[in-house]
Amino acid sequence: MVIKEFLSVAGDGISSVEELIMKNDRALLVWGNLKRHLGEKVKIVLKLNEKKILEPIGNHNRGTKFLNGNKLINDELINILTSISSHLPDFHYGRFDLKAPSLEDFLKGKNIKILEVNGVNAEPAHIYDPSTMLYDGIKTLLAHWNLIYKISDQKRAMGYRPVTLKKAVCHYKEWKRSSRNYNQVVRKDRIASS
Repeated sequence: MVIKEFLSVAGDGISSVEELIMKNDRALLVWGNLKRHLGEKVKIVLKLNEKKILEPIGNHNRGTKFLNGNKLINDELINILTSISSHLPDFHYGRFDLKAPSLEDFLKGKNIKILEVNGVNAEPAHIYDPSTMLYDGIKTLLAHWNLIYKISDQKRAMGYRPVTLKKAVCHYKEWKRSSRNYNQVVRKDRIASS
């Protein structure tokens, strides 16, 4: 389980958003994108302790910090996710990207929105917690791939056949085309809302 900490700054009542970004190592890594996206808003001075989310999209490459939330997993949460996945035929293993107004709501299964359903290609993202040791990340990935292999082996024994290379390449090309179209639409929306 991953808890995403969106890239943000907290005001001191003196510094501009740009100055706050310059003091934030994670924000500095994506400064070029932030500058384009925020425009003149980088000159705003936030009140003391006023928080500004700089990037609302929860991706690593946009500055979001991934924190290991495995300690929060409990039976109730497992039942909620099992219920969600039971509606997906032949879904045996994967990752959900979910959103809730608060951690409390999430842990109670209230007001959860499904943003994405990722299959076996999605890695266990909790390994990107800055405190995770490289060895632990590798060990987790090996366990992940081992489980995927076992599921695949069982499915083959039941008569399922893997996708051919030709069909996989066709799927990949279609995905590239659709993601390129999606990115063009998002860029146009951002320009229109600026």
